[in-house]
Formats: sequence, C-alpha cells, structure tokens
Amino acid sequence: MIGRLILVVAFLIPAVASAYMIWLTWRADDDGKWLFTVFFVFFLFLAASPILPKFVFQPKPEPVSTSTTRFVPHWFMLLAVLVVLVVILMAIVGSFLHR
Repeated sequence: MIGRLILVVAFLIPAVASAYMIWLTWRADDDGKWLFTVFFVFFLFLAASPILPKFVFQPKPEPVSTSTTRFVPHWFMLLAVLVVLVVILMAIVGSFLHR
C-alpha cells in the first residue's frame, strides 16, 4: 500500500504543476491553457489509477505443473544491452572530444 501511495504522490506532483500552469496561462489569456489542461487530466488519471479497484473479467487459469525446468540463457540480451550502452557512451564522449 505504501508503494501505491508513493506512486500517487509521484503523479500528483506534475498534476499540481500543470494546474499551476493552467492558472498562470488563464490569467495571461494564453492559448497554452488547453495543452496544460490535457497534461493535468493525464497526470490526474495516472495518480488515480493505483487506488481504483481492479476489475477481473475472467478467473485466473490454474497453473499447469510441469516436471521439467527450462533454463533460458539471458546473456544474449544482456550483451545486446551492454553493446548499446557502450555505443551511446562512445557517442557522448565523441561529441565532447570533437568540439
């Protein structure tokens, strides 16, 4: 329950910031108030979603027990993520060196 409360607070912070921007743009008679209204509704919906009841449309199926355990090697995916991170870091370092 504490995790849900933290999630609600984390989404209420940008909702309150968007509400403040709505108030400021409304006072300035700016057209940006509609954009911030959409952001406010979006973050307010995200803040309310963890405390809403969960609807169950179908009962959960019974787990099928298998006697064998499969091992799926994850090192292919971890290696791909590592390669992408190295390439991103090299691009960042390269952009600083070519200035």
